[in-house]
Amino acid sequence: MKTEVKSKSHGNHALPVLTFRAEFKPLLSTANISLDFPSLVIAEHPSVTVEPHSVSIQTEACLIKFPISQLTLKPSTCRGLRWNSQTELQLTLQAEWNSNEVKGGDASRNALCQFTPFNHELLISKIKASQSQCFCAGCGAQLLKSTCEFKRILPLPTESWSDFADIWFCHNHSDRKDHNHSCSSHSGESTLPDQIKMVKENGLSPRLEDCLVSSLYLLISAKQVKSCAVICNADRLVCKRCGNFLGFIKLGNADGGDQTLHSYFHDPLNGIYKIYFHAISFQDVKTDVSISTTPALPNVKSAAVDSTKEQSIEDFISNLLKDQSHAFTSFRFIINSTLQGDGKNAVLILLWLLDQELAVLSSSATMSVCKPRSLSQSSDQVKCTTPDVAPCKFMKILYKAKFVTLNEYQSEFVVTPDVFKAWQKDNTVHGISLPHSLCKQLISLLISSTKNLTLSQRSLNGFLVCMFLVVFFTWI
Repeated sequence: MKTEVKSKSHGNHALPVLTFRAEFKPLLSTANISLDFPSLVIAEHPSVTVEPHSVSIQTEACLIKFPISQLTLKPSTCRGLRWNSQTELQLTLQAEWNSNEVKGGDASRNALCQFTPFNHELLISKIKASQSQCFCAGCGAQLLKSTCEFKRILPLPTESWSDFADIWFCHNHSDRKDHNHSCSSHSGESTLPDQIKMVKENGLSPRLEDCLVSSLYLLISAKQVKSCAVICNADRLVCKRCGNFLGFIKLGNADGGDQTLHSYFHDPLNGIYKIYFHAISFQDVKTDVSISTTPALPNVKSAAVDSTKEQSIEDFISNLLKDQSHAFTSFRFIINSTLQGDGKNAVLILLWLLDQELAVLSSSATMSVCKPRSLSQSSDQVKCTTPDVAPCKFMKILYKAKFVTLNEYQSEFVVTPDVFKAWQKDNTVHGISLPHSLCKQLISLLISSTKNLTLSQRSLNGFLVCMFLVVFFTWI
């Protein structure tokens, strides 16, 4: 298939880079291709040629070819050919995945749609093998004491277990106005057994040598953590070396008794720590620890550490959404921040999991070598062939976000956009509570991802679009 691109813009403000992007959907066997042209190339009326294993752009001065060995395009099935934002050409083709190019894969679905749901047993076995080898994901500082040894490592129920507990017991829903997506339920509590009420109000607490494992965090006694490795900032737990947010401090006594607020401030290490998996990493004691434990230099910020922290949060969120979608058969989520303290804004994020695994092939070629030649120069074209475009798995998400004050968050009469109201009343939307700081980092990641997309791909049906790289692991 050959298409001639006529000039749509004569500006000289576009960067001299030609960008190729293809999104392959294995279930539909289609590939959505977009080409973002610099103004210099558009002015030369380039032609686009689509072949089964490549896409080429040709002008009088140069020829750029994007080879695609793992994808077989069908040029005769081209549809939806259109211009967007003056410089972007879009088209849709039928395509097939070359399964023999993927190691360990027998078919396109097997190669692109493998997913292992969250496994508590695998996570628990890793913690058992690691024991005290728990490190900060930001700087590599060891957090647990060398004498730490958990005798019991037990799984916790899901984050919304208290809502399901209401269904397990007879109660009256007459006072319930809408579906509540927070971790606490407000219906039928008067009819629950006293033991369930107590656990719902106070939460599950580990003993001194216990480790309770959730899909998001773990609960351990504060006495198992090095006092020199962490800082207790009010109810927040942060790494002393790099300031990485680790989790929260819960009131409670791991020795079995109740702890008063007065005793907590006199002995903050006598409480329970709620540490999130995205902030830590475990290392098997039988293997060498590869994380550097050299103290960080003051006022020196490592770009590698920042990149690792940001990437770990992206991995954490993508795996969390994938797991929760698989467990609750839901593709829409309301992320709300865990409010800690007065005067802090709450965060509400609507996430719509549009494509759980999308194979994206992306490449670019600089146009600096493709400037028009004078008549005195040779008429031979400058040929530029990029390396084979390799696919990556991405999660395509639609999102909206808003900040509300503490009073608005607690009020039933807060004025919110219709879409937020509709999602909050829809019992098919799954609610997830995350720390306030993690919600702010998530919003930053969402915005950064949106900025990396072309203008025409940044929004859809009133939502913003982002792409999260999919890397499946057990968050440890």
